[in-house]
Formats: sequence, C-alpha cells, structure tokens
Amino acid sequence: MSNQTVRIIGGKWRGKKIGFPEVAGLRPTPDRVKETLFNWLMHNIADSRCLDLFAGSGSLGFEACSRGAKAVVLVEQQPKVVQALKQTLGAFGVDAGITVVNASALLWLKQNASAAFDVVFLDPPFQEGLLMPTLKLLQEHRWLHAKSLVYVEYAVGTDVAEIKMCWEVVKHKKMGAVECALLKPLAMILFTD
Repeated sequence: MSNQTVRIIGGKWRGKKIGFPEVAGLRPTPDRVKETLFNWLMHNIADSRCLDLFAGSGSLGFEACSRGAKAVVLVEQQPKVVQALKQTLGAFGVDAGITVVNASALLWLKQNASAAFDVVFLDPPFQEGLLMPTLKLLQEHRWLHAKSLVYVEYAVGTDVAEIKMCWEVVKHKKMGAVECALLKPLAMILFTD
C-alpha cells in the first residue's frame, strides 16, 4: 500500500488516517465536501445502516461508522483497494460494524436485498456512466426504503435530468469541478410487497 491517506474528520475516530493504494480513478471525497455531506446527514447517521458503493478509500463509510452508524457495507471491485480497506478495518477493530465486500457494485446490486439501507454513498468513477444504472438497481432490487437517503457525487456538466424523474433532490451543492446531491426516492417508484 502506498502512503496516500485521507483522514476521518468527525466522531470517535476523528483524526485517524485511512491509507489507500494509487489506483486509476480512485479519488477520495475531499474534506470540505465530506464536511458538507455529514452536516446534511447529521440527524440520519446514528444507528443507521449504510452502504458505500464504489468504496475506494472507504472514507465515507468509515466516517459514517465513526459518527455512530451501526452497520456499514463497503463494496469495492479492485482487489488491491479491498486489501487496503481490510487493513484499515483491522487497524480500527473488526468489531467496528463494517463489512468489506470484494465485488462489482452493479453485479452486487442485482441480487435482491435482504434488508434496506438508510443511507447510501454513491461516488462512482466519473467517466464510466455508472450513476444512473446504479440508482436504478438500488430501487429495483429493494436496497432502499421510503426514508432512505442516497448521496451522489458527479462531475460538473454531467446530464442528471433523469434523476429528477425518480428522485427528490433534498440537498445540492457545486464544489469546484464536482457536484454533490442528497436524494430521496419518490414513493411512487419504490417497490412494495
């Protein structure tokens, strides 16, 4: 693992560092964006179930756990990155409530969920067109409930008009070359038993 690191900015692990390898497309969420996100989520993280798709450094998932999430699943495809996530988890304590899954996020989402997540972090590689397919799978395979929140990051200029047809945009902010939003599924789109 290289010496690239990000730090946790709040909660019980505040100041701890997360190491991650240099992998093409891996760009951890900057601290100021992370601070905005967790201000948005301050009343939603405690005792929540969180899913960090395209986990990369795991920064968002570890941050959520640091701030009181009861369970966090990190899904990452790159074996080298998964190894780094497991090393970080080992350093923080395996009883942290974090599970690391080595899988393609899209393939993993195609199974039907055994339980819905309260908060989903979705920050796919910008150039691969994965945002809309991932949002669709989250709804189709019951990964969400009516009050779930989905955080998305995407490059400025990305066509996100389709999002407004199926999602309520709860919060939105542009920060440099990145836009971020907090989404809530529209009730009419959710699948029911």
